[in-house]
Amino acid sequence: MEVLDQEQGGQTKSTEKHPAPRGVNIFAGVVLIVCGLVWLGSNYNILGPQVINTLFSWQMLLVVIGAWMLCTKNYIMGGAVTLLGVVLVVVDYFHIYISFERFVLPLLVVIAGVALLFIKAPKQ
Repeated sequence: MEVLDQEQGGQTKSTEKHPAPRGVNIFAGVVLIVCGLVWLGSNYNILGPQVINTLFSWQMLLVVIGAWMLCTKNYIMGGAVTLLGVVLVVVDYFHIYISFERFVLPLLVVIAGVALLFIKAPKQ
């Protein structure tokens, strides 16, 4: 379907939606497969409650969001969010005590600084 754009001197402008990038479709498929396998493992008592609680936690949500950002080619922020999520999952799963004020906050500041160094300025 095409629409005439009056401001562009009568040139045609396509209004069809473009399909999602292949990486996003692969990511969504992998997430659904993993969720289904975890659900099956939970139903047949293959996976313990600690594994289920770890896989369905806010820390793992950070990992998933970071991985999605990586699939959409936002490598710097995606890598930072994924790395932060993985560290928090490991800390939670193995019950490691890390002081939020002494370790996590300074680490977040360093990650933000590195991200600012690598983010490209918008073109004018």
